[in-house]
Amino acid sequence: MSVAARLPLRRLALLALVAACSAALLGCTSSGDGGSDLVDDFLETGALFTSDAPNAGTRPYVQMEQSVDERDRFCVAVSVYQVTNLYSVAFTLQHDPAQATFDASTSSAGSFLEAGSETLIDGTTPGEVIVGQTRVNPIHGMTGVSGEGLLVELCYDVVGDGDGRLTFIPNLALEDATGASVPNGPPIFVGGELSTRL
Repeated sequence: MSVAARLPLRRLALLALVAACSAALLGCTSSGDGGSDLVDDFLETGALFTSDAPNAGTRPYVQMEQSVDERDRFCVAVSVYQVTNLYSVAFTLQHDPAQATFDASTSSAGSFLEAGSETLIDGTTPGEVIVGQTRVNPIHGMTGVSGEGLLVELCYDVVGDGDGRLTFIPNLALEDATGASVPNGPPIFVGGELSTRL
């Protein structure tokens, strides 16, 4: 067979190969890409956190939003909203340790309870982060703060693929200077969905 006769067959084989590769790539697209229909999973790494809706009405609530999204690391900003006379905070946040490990070295306190407040962030138990914050008498007297603001930023290293949740678990508290729950409660602590890909 002459070269001229073989050329169309080579082009047909090349087109078939391109079509097969395109189909294989499109087959990688799924909900794991963070909801982007045109992004292939094997190109997407990192984490995607999506908060649940607070449905709080006028009640005080604590909610997270993703603040950092890097290739193998993510952070969530934990903020309080619609709060009156807040003096101290306590909560435990749970995650799947097969998806992520807590990184205390890059986590930090927010400024809502103001300078001089004391913050404890303990992530020594795999899959749990315990947070406690309080204003201090006599620095702040017995006066709390009101409104909304950042409590802490918590950071994690992605260690595995998965679809799970960041969930607040008991004990949970937003308290005034006397140790009573803040007004208009009980407060709501809002979790959310976490997807991780390496």
